[in-house]
Amino acid sequence: TGYPRFSSPDTLSWFLKNAGFNFFVNANNHSNDKGIKGISGTLEAFKRYNIRHTGVFNDSAERAKNYPYILYEKGFKLAILNYTYGTNGIPTPAPAFVNRIDTVQMKKDLQQAADSLPDAIIVLIHWGTEYKREPGLDQKPIADFLFRNGVDVIIGSHPHVVQPVEFKSFQYKGKNKTGLVIWSLGNFIANQRKHYTDGGILVKFDLARNIY
Repeated sequence: TGYPRFSSPDTLSWFLKNAGFNFFVNANNHSNDKGIKGISGTLEAFKRYNIRHTGVFNDSAERAKNYPYILYEKGFKLAILNYTYGTNGIPTPAPAFVNRIDTVQMKKDLQQAADSLPDAIIVLIHWGTEYKREPGLDQKPIADFLFRNGVDVIIGSHPHVVQPVEFKSFQYKGKNKTGLVIWSLGNFIANQRKHYTDGGILVKFDLARNIY
């Protein structure tokens, strides 16, 4: 089904995995479009096809067990976190849990992520104003908050248009660090008519570990 409440066959996740997508994040403004059936069906499909994912959970107990997601890849230990600004006014049906942008909860999550001593902390976040080509005042304070709490890379989505990619200098635990923020990836696949919505970006970045 299409706008305003979207859904796709669960086999889409299998095809995406086989096309090379190896990690999914679920928290976005359409997470609740199909209620509890949509949430549980999506998570069941991921389980069936052995797809790694985070951001939406069957219940708070599942979240406590599996979040932040710790990803081991090519000798690196990565903490992956995912949040959304909202769910289009559709409440999250009990007992499901959708990660929302809540700095109190996020601070706890980021501390837990840091305590696991990862090589990097990466946050994928659904934020910003649709069709706005520059990051807005609702995004910038959140990015600053994330960097101050130890995040290394921020990957943004939602505006449907590409926003800048920047390096940001910040301090974390008394040390000077540089973080990467991808304000908005734009549309990877789109059927929208507004100007600039027919494009998106793929971003590749390298992670390096300091050996002492």
